[in-house]
Amino acid sequence: MGPFFTMCVASPIAFLLWSFRNSDKRMDQLHVEENIRQSDFHMLEQWATTNEKGESLQVAAIYQLLPYLKGEFGFRYIRPSMEIFRSLLESWRLTAEEKSALYKKLRPFAFEAVEDIFRPDYIRAIQTILIQEIGNFNDSVNNRYHLKNFNLQCIEFEHETNLSGINFQCSVFEAANFSSCIWLLQISGVLF
Repeated sequence: MGPFFTMCVASPIAFLLWSFRNSDKRMDQLHVEENIRQSDFHMLEQWATTNEKGESLQVAAIYQLLPYLKGEFGFRYIRPSMEIFRSLLESWRLTAEEKSALYKKLRPFAFEAVEDIFRPDYIRAIQTILIQEIGNFNDSVNNRYHLKNFNLQCIEFEHETNLSGINFQCSVFEAANFSSCIWLLQISGVLF
């Protein structure tokens, strides 16, 4: 009876020790994974915002930011990802020649794309992501990320892109193509 009694008394204590150790190991593993994710995010941020190692690395980094932007790794990465996109879009401007050609070709509120405007690959990548994923962006409060103050010049929205419920206040849409979008929003403070 001695070994059976010892086993009955020791088993719950051993289980509690194992459970505590297991939960502690799980927490350590979560911390390691979060540190790796944060390190990856900072590396992608650096590659996306600099063009020193080549434009293809910059474009690849921009596309790899998409899961962070969609909140797949937690809501805390959404805003920094959007700010990276916002700053990259803001850094690109049309040249004086392109603006001159643009104003000669466009009628007021025609929203036609001007094909001879050069868009760098990283701008095309960001615009492609925004067009394809615009309905999938989340913020923890409104479930739709607002694109306030975005420089969306020369963007060409795809067929039936749903722009409803998105705040474009003070965004720039110079030479943007909206010909096939679903419009269910009020435009206020938008610069065309």
